[in-house]
Amino acid sequence: MIVRAIIVALVVAALVAFFAFDVEQHLTLEAFAAHREALIRFADAHRSAAIALAFGLYALGVALCLPAGLVFALACGAVFGRALGTSIGVAGETAGATLAFLVARFLLANAVQRRFAPLIAHVDEALEQNGFWWLVFFRAAPIFPYAVVNVAPALSSVPTRTFALATLVAAIPATLIYANLGATLGGMTTLDEATSLRTLGALALVALLALLPILVRRRQRRA
Repeated sequence: MIVRAIIVALVVAALVAFFAFDVEQHLTLEAFAAHREALIRFADAHRSAAIALAFGLYALGVALCLPAGLVFALACGAVFGRALGTSIGVAGETAGATLAFLVARFLLANAVQRRFAPLIAHVDEALEQNGFWWLVFFRAAPIFPYAVVNVAPALSSVPTRTFALATLVAAIPATLIYANLGATLGGMTTLDEATSLRTLGALALVALLALLPILVRRRQRRA
């Protein structure tokens, strides 16, 4: 009970600080563009510290479901380049999402499973065979918010390892696309290119590809 209260207090404190200090204004593409040169100089002079800081901020942002994942990925690409920026982004997203998953499971899973046992049992049955690919689909599709894809699976019995691996796999193409945009268009000041139909279409295609193994298995069972 004490551990739960401490975790809840930390999460609430972090969210209150986010809004109280208007941190959101610093998590925009415009804010990054204004400090881009200074960040690049810092990263060049303090490589290890910059990588650790970028990873930590990325993971924290994802764990708290802050609306800044796209900007983080673009910034990582612009500051660290395509390859390293993608690596930092994928690692940060996987760590942050897994942390949110574990916290949600610890705080909510037992109560939700007791209250909605039949529904959770049905979800677990659906995830038993194709849970990994469903998680990849939900993570890769550009229409589902972080809060849903981080917390909802924690209320089922999907293993933590499966969730983390699916998050890592799904994060690679999206982060690569945005980090590449950041590296190529490092001076961009709007999200037009990052949210263009071409970019969102590529992400949607990745999500749809995750459904292929599920469809194949269903067809094999019917045959």
